[in-house]
Amino acid sequence: MTKSHVHVLRSCTNKLTSKGGFQWPESGMVGCKDWNSNPVCGGGLHGWLRGVGNLFASPYTDPANHKWLVVRVLESDIVWVTENGGGKVKFPQGKVVFVGNLKEAVEKLATLEDIVNLPVIGKVHHTGKHGNSISGDYGHSTSGDYGKSTSGYRGHSTSGDYGQSTSGDYGQSISGYRGQSISGSYRGHSTSGDYGQSTSEYRGQSISGDYGQSTSGYYGQSISGYRGNSTSGDYGQSISGYRGQSISGDRGQVKAGMEGLLILRAQSLGGKQLLLSGQIGKDALKPNVFYTSSKDFKSFKEV
Repeated sequence: MTKSHVHVLRSCTNKLTSKGGFQWPESGMVGCKDWNSNPVCGGGLHGWLRGVGNLFASPYTDPANHKWLVVRVLESDIVWVTENGGGKVKFPQGKVVFVGNLKEAVEKLATLEDIVNLPVIGKVHHTGKHGNSISGDYGHSTSGDYGKSTSGYRGHSTSGDYGQSTSGDYGQSISGYRGQSISGSYRGHSTSGDYGQSTSEYRGQSISGDYGQSTSGYYGQSISGYRGNSTSGDYGQSISGYRGQSISGDRGQVKAGMEGLLILRAQSLGGKQLLLSGQIGKDALKPNVFYTSSKDFKSFKEV
């Protein structure tokens, strides 16, 4: 009876060493002497089955400066690690079939496994109209009109008109006309076209076109065009165009075009919600000028 094999992606130092100074070969068989089948770290060789898993399960995550391996393993030898959230597998032995950088390793993996619809670490995936692109951490996903693109940590997702783009922390999401872009919880960058919706969290930047809606978290920056709606959290910066609406949280800054609406929100020491609003062209507020609140939160002042 023919035994089934699978392929595992893993990373090492540029000298092909891993935890404890274990030395991996450039090619050929490799095994460990302390194997145990318990679903915990240690007691085996580790990696991501078919390239899918938690990038941070390895300390060697630099796409260019660390070595990336593809290892052929008996499927019956695979044990899923469940300790500390899992996100990787372990095995007693395997055969190294490729060593290179992340991009090259994923390309090799794609010739050995069907990974088209898997969120593989470092995968570049392009689909056409109505397509669905999925990439893992460090990946790049591109879909056409009506498509959906999803990338993980430091990923880059791009979708066409009516598309939806989602990226993880440090990611960049770009969608076209009426698209929706969402970036992760830290330093994400989201851009959508007219009527689009862009959302980024802590220290993120969200940009939407005319009639768009941009939302950023704490320390974020939100920018919308004509009649757009920009909302940022505490310390954030919100910018809207003509007749737009800009909303920022405590110690935030707001700016809007002609006939735009400025709103600042805060919370008093006693827990009371405070709201300060004004309209450009009225209330002595100038267009395209940044404002924050006075110390008593009763008036706007130029930044």
